[in-house]
Amino acid sequence: MKGRIIGDVGAYPLGIFLPLIAGRILPGAYDIGNGDVEVLAVYTNKTPLAAYRGAGRPEGIFFIERMMDLLADELGMDPAELRLRNMIKPEAMPYKNCFGWQYDSGDYPGTLKRGLKLLRLRELESWVEEESRKGRMLGLGYAFYVEITSGGPFETAKVSLGRDGTVSIVVGSTPTGQGDATGFAQIAADLLGVDVGRVRVYWGDTGLIGEGVGTFGSRTITVGGGAVIEAVSEVLEGLRAKAAEMLGVEPERVEYRPGEFYVADSPEDFVGLWDVVEQLYRELGEGASEVLSAYAKYDPRKPVYPYGLHVAVVEIDPGTGVPRVVEYRSLDDVGRIVNPMLLEGQLVGGIVQGIGDTLYEEMVYTSDGYPASLSLADYGVPTALEYPDVVEIHFQETPTHHPHGTRGVGEIGTIAAPPAVARAVEDAVRRYTGRRGFRVRRLPVKPEDILAALSAEG
Repeated sequence: MKGRIIGDVGAYPLGIFLPLIAGRILPGAYDIGNGDVEVLAVYTNKTPLAAYRGAGRPEGIFFIERMMDLLADELGMDPAELRLRNMIKPEAMPYKNCFGWQYDSGDYPGTLKRGLKLLRLRELESWVEEESRKGRMLGLGYAFYVEITSGGPFETAKVSLGRDGTVSIVVGSTPTGQGDATGFAQIAADLLGVDVGRVRVYWGDTGLIGEGVGTFGSRTITVGGGAVIEAVSEVLEGLRAKAAEMLGVEPERVEYRPGEFYVADSPEDFVGLWDVVEQLYRELGEGASEVLSAYAKYDPRKPVYPYGLHVAVVEIDPGTGVPRVVEYRSLDDVGRIVNPMLLEGQLVGGIVQGIGDTLYEEMVYTSDGYPASLSLADYGVPTALEYPDVVEIHFQETPTHHPHGTRGVGEIGTIAAPPAVARAVEDAVRRYTGRRGFRVRRLPVKPEDILAALSAEG
């Protein structure tokens, strides 16, 4: 692999690292042994570049997946077969790509094969071909991605048990609408064996917790959740001696299962969690609160890498050149799932955002560097009208090294959707004109680009 990436970082070096991320993820899911890619960050008089959902990974995966499709065209090969032949094998994991990033785990060929069947790709190809013969301007595209999430340096949490049967969690990370607080509450509730409605989650207050890193890089549940798990474990470990005393056995004979401490070699002998809490309050009064709380600082040690297959069907109005995604299907390996509803919300939101990146969104500048996209009236954000008619989402769970086994999902859609949708636009134009010359090389794909291609091909 040889290439050059030039990143327009604007007037100040806020996002100077983003082109580098694009370069390092550039090999994607493929066993590319050698790479020589020059990455340049260029200052201009535009608005400074900063991290956006995906942060360099959408560009890198777009590049490699476009190359795979174009190479398949040149070789006259099935794009799926070309990908399978070049994918990293599961026995090679952990695998360090040619630019130094070490993928933690994954069966990429197996997931692609499973995705082709589960997402019914061949049937979808046949349907697109049949509808195209009837005069509809339809195209199909798909992309296989791998991305990096859940990096360091650390995240913090404090867990406290109240006399009234409530659990308080304070986290150093800051949820920003993704539903992470619900995820934290579920993690603690499952470990402790309490109703999730009795768990309260707090954040954003240095009076409650002194440090934390932040919400970015699809890390909040994975890294922040790791801190919650460690804090819960420390609280329970601190209660083991009192539970053993109440059971009349040595502490090393006592284990915990959701809701109760029990004697390992006599599991029918147990004492409830809240009975232990109440006993400590009787003996220590308000001083029990110190025993009933714990602080943890979780170090993720290394990032993890979600991966999967995304498929898009696009229909274009041949009169206006306006494209629209009518169907979208996906299979993602997300590690262990904490909350399916939150997971689906994150994935669908990212997919729609990725569709926007591909078909609608562009920051336009005048020739002398002044922004021309001054409001949402000038900037094409996808709405419910642009949402695909059919969205079909599937997951597989391969646990990671994190204590709860998650991978991080917040940016998957913005990374996987652009190459899949771009290929679908390309395929639609080619099917409609009967010629193979049209290629998508830049985003967004504008109606005028499509009309120009139709005119040239016609």
